[in-house]
Amino acid sequence: MKETDTAETKALTEWAVGYVGGILSDEADAISKDTCLRINPWTISENSLLSFSYDDLSRKIAELAPTITECLRQIVTTSRQLDPKRGVTERSFEHKEFLILHTVITLLGERSNRNIVTRHVLGLYLYAGGASRQLFSILNRLGQSVSYVTVAGRGMKGTRTEPEDQDDTTLGAPAGDANTAKKARRHPGTIEILSHSMMEKVRAIAGTLLFLIVYDNINMMWRAAEQAIGRKDSQQNGTCATLIPLHAASKEDLDTSELIAKADTAPDLRIDDLVLTPQESQDFYKSLVHCVMRITTRYGGSELQKLHTEVMSCMPSSDYTIDIHKTNVHPLAAMNIDESSTVGNANVIRSIIEQLGLTMDNPEFAHTAKLVVGDQLSLARDRVIEATLAGNEGGARALRWAIWVPGLFHYKMAATQGIMLTHLGLSNHDLSNPASLLAHNSVLRRKHILASALPPFRTCRDLIFVSLYACVLHCLLLVSKKRSLKDLADGLTVGKLRKYAEEVVSKYADNREVEELRMAREDPSVAGRGDMVYENAKLFLRDALILRDFTDAVKIGHSGRVVRVLKVWALSYRGAGRSKYAYETLNLIHHLQNVWPERLKCVVLNNWLANPTGKPNAFVEVDLVQEHLNFWIKNYYQAHGSNASWEWLAVVSPCVDALRKLATKIHAALGAKQGTAHAAADLSYDIQTLLDWLERHEVYTMQDGRTLDEDDSPVVDVITTGLEAMDFGLSTPLRDYNEHQRRLKERRRMVPLTGPEAASEPESEQQGESPLLNSPAMVHAAVQGNVDLDVASSDGDAAIESDLDSEDGSMAPGVGVSLLTNPRSVLGIITNYTVDEEELPLEGIEDVDYDMDGDFADEDATQLDELDETLLAELGPEINLESLAF
Repeated sequence: MKETDTAETKALTEWAVGYVGGILSDEADAISKDTCLRINPWTISENSLLSFSYDDLSRKIAELAPTITECLRQIVTTSRQLDPKRGVTERSFEHKEFLILHTVITLLGERSNRNIVTRHVLGLYLYAGGASRQLFSILNRLGQSVSYVTVAGRGMKGTRTEPEDQDDTTLGAPAGDANTAKKARRHPGTIEILSHSMMEKVRAIAGTLLFLIVYDNINMMWRAAEQAIGRKDSQQNGTCATLIPLHAASKEDLDTSELIAKADTAPDLRIDDLVLTPQESQDFYKSLVHCVMRITTRYGGSELQKLHTEVMSCMPSSDYTIDIHKTNVHPLAAMNIDESSTVGNANVIRSIIEQLGLTMDNPEFAHTAKLVVGDQLSLARDRVIEATLAGNEGGARALRWAIWVPGLFHYKMAATQGIMLTHLGLSNHDLSNPASLLAHNSVLRRKHILASALPPFRTCRDLIFVSLYACVLHCLLLVSKKRSLKDLADGLTVGKLRKYAEEVVSKYADNREVEELRMAREDPSVAGRGDMVYENAKLFLRDALILRDFTDAVKIGHSGRVVRVLKVWALSYRGAGRSKYAYETLNLIHHLQNVWPERLKCVVLNNWLANPTGKPNAFVEVDLVQEHLNFWIKNYYQAHGSNASWEWLAVVSPCVDALRKLATKIHAALGAKQGTAHAAADLSYDIQTLLDWLERHEVYTMQDGRTLDEDDSPVVDVITTGLEAMDFGLSTPLRDYNEHQRRLKERRRMVPLTGPEAASEPESEQQGESPLLNSPAMVHAAVQGNVDLDVASSDGDAAIESDLDSEDGSMAPGVGVSLLTNPRSVLGIITNYTVDEEELPLEGIEDVDYDMDGDFADEDATQLDELDETLLAELGPEINLESLAF
């Protein structure tokens, strides 16, 4: 009887298993037919990757395969775990459900090799994180990912190289020879297919003609594991570019006919254009005062932090504020073009246009302006190209459609380096010059700094800012007559804090007293006047406050505040010896105020900052976005060793942003986002250390007769020096700039040698020029200034001459040195202002180190700030127009 029962039980069990197995098979077929797990590797795109969702997949599988999921649920769950008294957490059950989903997906992938969407996604995720090929092999063996070959592809373009033991004599061997080079078997990987998809998307956006292009050089070292003939370490210099769709722009805003017409009649740049207007002065003063308030509530301790929200609610307004929006970035294929020369930049622009699928032969191309963003050197080369083509090329090939927009991150780096070199001081002079950055660096026990080899940008900026925070808090204690920050916070209101902040800016960020003390010290009849330490400290507070305000303005998207700071920096660059950046800033201010139509100006101010996250207070400089993309390409996505090639970089670079978004999505879905970032460093101890140092040495207390050591020198007032150098003397940067612009106007009015004429040029001017002026030799002479183009002096020249020829020999009223640099006289006395804005974090996102010397090595060479000299230095005595032609 027992044996009968056993046989019947076995038979029943076998029937039940077979029945359930049929149900499981039917459900597996249903999932496969639904195609929720299928993906066509040949149609992979950014949308298909980023639309992948584990939550959606879990709901779909639970709907189509309830029996499969229930069977697996019985396996992973015990009756004890289901007992509510055992206290098993909900998170544990969620993890079990995820494992069930993952198991079903893995098994269905073995059922059909089409059910591998998760394997492709995880394979790309592994590549995005820089996983090794060994890890790919292991996870592929476990059924979790596709192989490395599937992701990266197999076979290179063209032919394979010869075997290592092949002699040169076999190169001409007939077909069929064993040593003949074989055709590579092309197997494009997922990355290459995704790259093609990304470039198709880029071309579709470029077809609208509403886009911005930013490009920058990318440098890397390709190292050979073993040296051999023709195989050694090599420095690679190329270029990467990114397309960004324009925000709040239309084709009417980018009409080049309006641009050309206004550029042809634009007045010269005057010194008044560099000086803040009364309204700008008031707004600038508000910004500096509020900057002091933000620093106080952010870094003044827990008691003062209670006022931070209220302080942020009264953020000064800006006349040009960018709306909060998400900026989409579309990297282009990396280019094996060195853009450090004029011809290199011409090749870069030509390559970018080809990648975008555009052609200059299209009449619509030249009718719409296009924004091009780059660093100082790139834009200087681009303007050389445009000046060289003027009068020789017509239509789109004259580059009149190009709007050269500066990369603000590089301008910020230039200002940071200028502050470092101006206020660094000398080594081992901490006691005699306690206001110097080297003294602060020594007190903070940080790594020693050499003026000849500055550390990376982030290190320099952090030192400047922590010194600024300590100086601001110390000055607040002085004006409030409080002994400590805790006493200052006792009973403090926002109104009182604003009053203290105004006094700090007026008293300790004002250069008028510095000028008076230095003039008194030069008077031989009066001994013991002046205080060099006090003077240096005041100038540092002013310069560092401006840098901090610029950083905050970028973060919040206040383009108007950015422009105000750039006006001041135009003089600071000149005073600090950074003539190239001074020239570029002059060019920007001239175009903003006199050349660009108002609609085009708004487009520029709305798009020279990007917001990749779409969150408030998250704007960054467009060129910084390109720097971060270059960082990922160099450190994660380029091939290494013998596999490194520009062909592969061109394939992988368009995928960088999509891969980073995919990695972020997987991190969020699996709850495994660790990252490499850390919480903001606690600066309280550093600030308190500097506060004690400033108080001990009475840095911000006037002491007549205090001087520096004989081998040390007072800090240069870069703004005053820059203003004096800008428009004083027989040959000045401002006059030279205006002369270059007038010469360029005349060349643009010539009848071009090739191509159509500009539509907006008057017919009389087009027909009245001598044909000789259109020859390349005469163009070269005109650029040198050796050809008399009979340019009549404009009203702007007359005004400048009037300023210089005033009776007392000084500048015209309203253009005085103290007017520009004194917050009380320039910026005005501000009262009763409240603007509601979102909170602005003071920390930026520039977490990537940028080497200061590496970014500015060219600045130490001969300073060729004139357009003519740059052209001659690059092209030599003969201009090769063919190398620049488009």
